[in-house]
This record gives sequence, structure tokens and C-alpha cells, in this order.
Amino acid sequence: MNRMNALGVVGGCAVALLSSCSTFGPGIGKTQTFYVGPAMADCVGVGPMTCLMVKQSPESDYQMFSSPIHGFDYVSGYEYKLRVRVIERVTVPVDGSRYIHELIEVVSKTPAGIALEGTTWELVGRISRSKVFVRFENGTVTGSGGVNRFSGGYVLTGSSIKMGKTASNMMAAPQKLMDQELQFLGALEQAASYKIVGEELRLFNADGRKVLAFSPAVPDETALPVAMKVKE
Repeated sequence: MNRMNALGVVGGCAVALLSSCSTFGPGIGKTQTFYVGPAMADCVGVGPMTCLMVKQSPESDYQMFSSPIHGFDYVSGYEYKLRVRVIERVTVPVDGSRYIHELIEVVSKTPAGIALEGTTWELVGRISRSKVFVRFENGTVTGSGGVNRFSGGYVLTGSSIKMGKTASNMMAAPQKLMDQELQFLGALEQAASYKIVGEELRLFNADGRKVLAFSPAVPDETALPVAMKVKE
């Protein structure tokens, strides 16, 4: 979706509050097919929020869709084909949608090009030239805190993630890099859920506060020990 289309959709979302941010036909009480994209997008409803990206045919462009689909357990990194029942409310809440969307069936769930697992994620906002990254795969998380390599375990349940303790080697580096690594590993162990918004991975603690954000790493950027490359 280009920038102008996105702005138009977000503007409509602000007017319609939490109703569908799309031009979908009503299909009242009927079954509709929704195609749901692999990443959410920042949008505006009653306030700032994240929206599903939905379309009603494979050839269409994704549109922001802020209404919940009841019974649908969304996990970033997958493309879905859904059968959904759309019901019109008799009384519309002030801050609610005119329509209720209920999941009937997940027809298909296909891994997309970018997903939590199998992608090397580099920390957003890291100290210049330091390489702070993670990779989640088959229950093992590995990466670098900017000085030392580390590894640990994790368990996924939908969009929830439970992190285990991490272990790392003991290389030394300038104090600002050591501080960054300590804060990073501490935040990583707090992670309780995740979202992929666009191409950004966001980790949240148990209170729902964002603690870390990552972008896909550039190939070969994480290959060498960073403590040998960064000077104070």
C-alpha cells in the first residue's frame, strides 16, 4: 500500500472509530473470505493502535482493519485465508464497530517471507557500529549483545513468548558497550509477547510495554565479533 492510500485509510479509521478501516461490502449475516497479511500496521482508532492488514481477494491490496475477528488467534509471520461471519449490531457502542466479525474457519495458514523464527533481527537504536542481534529458531534463541555471543531457550504459544535465562561468554569491551549489553539481555528476558509491524519486530513485557524493537539484519552484518571492531 502506498503512503497516500495508507493515509486515506487511517483518516477513515479515525472517523469510523473502531469500525473496519476498509471499503468492504457489508455482507450482513453472511460468510465472507478474508485474506490476512503476515504483519500488522500502526493505525489510528480511538487512539494509536495496531491493525490487521486484510483483503477480500488475492489480487487486491491489503487494507488496515481495526475490528477484532473473534476467535481468531493471529500470529505475525503467517498469511491466512479465513472464513468469517459478519453480523450487524442492533445497538452500536460509542467506541465500537457497527459490525461483529466472528471466525468460522482458518482455511489456510502459510509462513510468509518474514517471521519471528528463522530471521536474524538487529536491535533498533543500538550504539553506532555495534552489532546487537537475535535469532529465534526451534526453541533456541542465539545472538550477540554487542560484546558477547549468547544463547538461551524460549517457548512460543501463539503471539506469547516465554524466555529462559541466557548464557554468554565473558569478553570485555568499553563500558558503554557493556552497559548496552546488560540492558539488552535484561529486556530480552522480560519478553512476554511479540508483534511484527511492517518489518519491525516488537517485544513486549508482561505489562504490555514495548521493551525492544528489531529490524531484519543486513546479510553478513552480524558475522564478526563486534568487540574487536568498536572503539570507545
